[in-house]
Amino acid sequence: MDVTIFTTECPVCKMLESKLDSKNIKYSKVTDTNVMLNLGISSVPMLKVNEEMMDTKKAMEFISNLK
Repeated sequence: MDVTIFTTECPVCKMLESKLDSKNIKYSKVTDTNVMLNLGISSVPMLKVNEEMMDTKKAMEFISNLK
């Protein structure tokens, strides 16, 4: 599974990172806002799993449902 979090290190971003860490999910982190804007990301955190982009709510549900 290829996981990337797009983050500005805000409190919600840190909460999502913590959730990933609690499930031992390895991920890469993108903090460059220019990269995010070029991808059309206008709010964070966003999570990319394989090729699927997820907003915070969907990402939290996805992580919670992992065994």
